[in-house]
Amino acid sequence: MFRIARNVAIDASRRRRDAIPLEDVSLDRLPVEKRSPETEFLRAERATELADLVRALPEAQRDAIALRYSAGLTAREISPVIGKSEAATQKLLTRALAALKEAYDGQA
Repeated sequence: MFRIARNVAIDASRRRRDAIPLEDVSLDRLPVEKRSPETEFLRAERATELADLVRALPEAQRDAIALRYSAGLTAREISPVIGKSEAATQKLLTRALAALKEAYDGQA
């Protein structure tokens, strides 16, 4: 019983991670009149850095990320495409995103 409570507590703490609002990350949401050559350059530079980091991922993670964010598929929809269970696909996505975050933070 103690182990179950411990695991539930760990899961809850993982869900409470600090999140960065998308508006703070994406410069595409700026109104056209507020975009400057500098913000456009920064946006393009960030996109290039992110693309390079995605290319550096292992093939399975790269494919899962592409299907999730380019095609907009859910883990349930991706799982038959890559031949894994839904849970394994979700874990693959989680690990890929963690790897991307670590690599992106390491560049700063």
